[in-house]
Amino acid sequence: EEERGVGGSARWGVEKAGCALRPAVGGAAALALENQKPAELVILDLGLPIIDGREVLKRLRATPATHRVPVIILTGSEDESLESDLMDEGADDYLRKPIDPVRFTARVRAVLRRARQRCYDRAQADRSYGNTCGRCSRRGRTSPLSHRLRQSHTVA
Repeated sequence: EEERGVGGSARWGVEKAGCALRPAVGGAAALALENQKPAELVILDLGLPIIDGREVLKRLRATPATHRVPVIILTGSEDESLESDLMDEGADDYLRKPIDPVRFTARVRAVLRRARQRCYDRAQADRSYGNTCGRCSRRGRTSPLSHRLRQSHTVA
């Protein structure tokens, strides 16, 4: 994050939401981290060097291992149509800078809650077919939500 204040607010918000953080400097680094082990949530700045945030979002959505990972977009842009365009392209939430840490934390929690519920719903529907956790290929009869909370599914 180029702006220290925004990076500090984002870090505080993610930690306050109870998540681990794996920061990446630049779009290429973010994609490399996601290809190694997908995070439970991606906080994505549009102003990334080399590969911008919009391109990272497109690549995340085009990759089977990361196409369901929720993404919150951060931007300093004042373009009103950008928010709807990015939501149509697969962003789960969108925040303009400067970030209010309390509001940011609430948004992180809400996106994670919706993602966990979708995961749980998919697992319940798939249980009769013997499918596995999409994040770590774990089979079993434990609650998918409690499983994910015990695993090291992190935020990038």
